[in-house]
Amino acid sequence: YVKPLLNAYQTDDSYQILALYKTNFTLFEGNRYGIREVELPKEEQKSLKDVVGSFYEENRTHGVSMGTSGKTMYGGGGDNRDEEAVDQEKYFRWVDRYIHENHSKRTDLPLILAALPEHHAEFQKLSHNQYLLKDGIKKDPQTVTPEEFISFAWNLLSPKYTENIRKLHEKYEFNKSRELASEDLSEIARAAAAARVDTLIVNLDATVPGSINKDLGHLSHEDTGTDLLNDLALLALEQKAKVIVVSNGEIPLETGVKSIFRYPEPNRA
Repeated sequence: YVKPLLNAYQTDDSYQILALYKTNFTLFEGNRYGIREVELPKEEQKSLKDVVGSFYEENRTHGVSMGTSGKTMYGGGGDNRDEEAVDQEKYFRWVDRYIHENHSKRTDLPLILAALPEHHAEFQKLSHNQYLLKDGIKKDPQTVTPEEFISFAWNLLSPKYTENIRKLHEKYEFNKSRELASEDLSEIARAAAAARVDTLIVNLDATVPGSINKDLGHLSHEDTGTDLLNDLALLALEQKAKVIVVSNGEIPLETGVKSIFRYPEPNRA
């Protein structure tokens, strides 16, 4: 039963959250229904001290700082604060590169920054990650619950998700005018069996009793406890079609499904 799974993990509402602190970070991945921490290999869980060197702790306790030139300086005051800022920037640049190279480029997911306002501004200024959203969560990540993370993220992503759904429906209507789309279950079943389905839009909340013959595309409406819409989604996935599972009201789905075809049925060519 794949409809809920497809709905939960389709890219349009998935995201990553970078919870950035002064000396360390945590990465989360989620969607509008849930969120989880991404488990990083121990050797990749680097703190500011790991990146800029062991002298960082000495800076904090003895006022000793090592600049980018490699020279050691003593004393508190402005010099120490300046070097602390250099160390902070160096660490943030490392985090930016690490997240981009090891996660953003692989997942293609929007990245949301969760950090204190002053860290937020600094990281946004130096980041080269094209997946990083301009707007983020300007709060101490330690004070944000998982439920609040989900709410914050969905508020940021929902306008784009809604726009993508609108464009998908417009694409369906355009292709329907060219006889390259349908919401007829029998026609879609034949198309799925013939690997003609390009995009399948399925209602998450609807169920149609029945099954499909995968070889011929024939439908059986006998109630055997199976969902015909789920069978269509599985068959379309096997044919490498794009399957979009939406909730009630997001797209009008009178039969529970709509499909955009790759090419017309042979008798319509």
